[in-house]
Amino acid sequence: MADNWQVTGQRETTTLIDGVFTPAMQVMFKTHSGVAGSVLIPMSKYSAANAKAAIDQRVSDIEDVNAL
Repeated sequence: MADNWQVTGQRETTTLIDGVFTPAMQVMFKTHSGVAGSVLIPMSKYSAANAKAAIDQRVSDIEDVNAL
């Protein structure tokens, strides 16, 4: 589904997982319909494949709602 979105930026941050602050990467993207979004991936799971899967899912949800 990468043909429906483009990564626009990334930034390191932290997220709270089970009460523990965990290093993470926030990956920002924009859909081809113009909707901006982001996904948060723990650094222990951060990879191109995991980022693509997370963004694909988020874009699918965004486009479903956008079509209402």
